[in-house]
Amino acid sequence: TRLRLALIRHSADVLVAHYAHLQLPDEFQAQSVVLRALDGLSGMVILLNALTIGMSADLSWEGFEYLEMGFTVFFTCEIIIKLGVNGIREHYFGADMQWN
Repeated sequence: TRLRLALIRHSADVLVAHYAHLQLPDEFQAQSVVLRALDGLSGMVILLNALTIGMSADLSWEGFEYLEMGFTVFFTCEIIIKLGVNGIREHYFGADMQWN
């Protein structure tokens, strides 16, 4: 169906804008598919990290240290990917500099 194809091809923002007859800013349209997918994945990993931090305050488990190392590796890779796609100048001094 058309809805299924739209969900597969576009992020939720594009889908909502299409059906609400809204025009997205040019910089949103130009954003890399890799960065849009990475933003969603990063959000989920942030929530998982917060849950892990909360659980580690109450539970004693040796695996928390390995999970934290995994989160650190993921976030380091995220920065490297974003720097590779955007470039250093755009990443730190571009339109989204307040988020970086």
